[in-house]
Amino acid sequence: MAKTDWKFNDIVTETDMNELGQEVNDQATAIGELHASIEEINLEIPDGSISDEKIGERSVTDTIAASGGADTLSRLFSKLGNMIKGITGKGNWYTPPVKSIEQLNAEKLALTGGLLSGALKVSTTGKEISAGDWADLSSNSSGYALWANNAFTGDPNKYYYAVTHASIGARGIRLSATGNNFEFFDTGFIATVAGQEFTPVWRSLYPDANPVANRVILRDAFGRAKVAAPVAADDIARLDTVQGYAGNLAALNTSNKSTLVAAINELFTSASNGKTVVAQAITAKGVAASSSDTYAVLASKIGSIPASAPDWIYSTGNFVLTGLNNVLTSNVDTPLTVAVLEITRGGTFKFEFNLWTSFENGSSRARAWIYRNGSPAGVLWQTTPNSTPKLFVSETLSFNTGDKMQLMLWRNDIGYSANIDSFLVKTNVQSPYFSMGT
Repeated sequence: MAKTDWKFNDIVTETDMNELGQEVNDQATAIGELHASIEEINLEIPDGSISDEKIGERSVTDTIAASGGADTLSRLFSKLGNMIKGITGKGNWYTPPVKSIEQLNAEKLALTGGLLSGALKVSTTGKEISAGDWADLSSNSSGYALWANNAFTGDPNKYYYAVTHASIGARGIRLSATGNNFEFFDTGFIATVAGQEFTPVWRSLYPDANPVANRVILRDAFGRAKVAAPVAADDIARLDTVQGYAGNLAALNTSNKSTLVAAINELFTSASNGKTVVAQAITAKGVAASSSDTYAVLASKIGSIPASAPDWIYSTGNFVLTGLNNVLTSNVDTPLTVAVLEITRGGTFKFEFNLWTSFENGSSRARAWIYRNGSPAGVLWQTTPNSTPKLFVSETLSFNTGDKMQLMLWRNDIGYSANIDSFLVKTNVQSPYFSMGT
């Protein structure tokens, strides 16, 4: 055997080297023989020829926690058993689960949505169900349920922001298990911090037929609603408030008491008719007046009336026309010109005549109207149906120099005549003049 206790100053001889070489050769021979033996074993046990009898029985304890890396066959089986037991939830690895994974997969609710055949109950208080980032359904042990935007409730009846945001704020609706409690809150657009507690200001949504503060209006069976007496300019006005300012319509002295507008319109109509009568009376006294004059102008013209009535006389240029009879109408309500006067000197004129018709029935009327330059200047005169006496007409009108006076005559039906006789034109003492025109 080669020397193994060499020292630093030992001399190596040929014998030492030969012994080392011999040992190397012996080891190489042994390795070759071992390799040959292994090859023989591989030839004797071909692939797939080891049976369960050769391996022997193994037990799965299912208590070894699963982990990665190489291990003995028994431990690997035990790790797998432990994993199976964890998946099934049973006490050991070989007890089957209530439902297989295939059954669970068939019955699962997909993330994209699906149908539940029974009620869903989340047995917690606080934040329970969220719709996206901004809607939460929650409840607390005080019996309140909250559906809110960026808020949820928890015990004991506390409220928290759900999301951190710079300006969105929070708002929601609260229901109470005790009933008669339907409320909402709105913080406005403020900054919020997720999980931070806050105190909502609740306002009732429960309707009330009475004017109760912070309540939704409930209309009665007739659709009416009760509100408090108005104070601000934009408050709702109540009937008693309106009547307090406008008065009771029933107390109006007008014939029409339905609305203030109708009553005022009646007053305006009455006043307008009154002005027309006053204007005609002033004109009859020798001073030209019109219903379009203001009351101040009419008052001034009344002051201009002479102390005595105008002395209507016949003078040079007076015109008396009689026998304008049997004017046969050709169209319903179509005026016919039966006389024309050209005014050669302006002034005030009085026109007098008799108006009648040769045939009367329940609707027939004879009509006459004095025109000024082709437009009505005075009153539309007409007989009364079923009345045979002549209608005496007396009307005072003013004309300017160069005007034309047209006397228009007609009936309101076809085939019968309208009649005028004793047509008389008078002037006052200032003697305005006229001549027959065309």
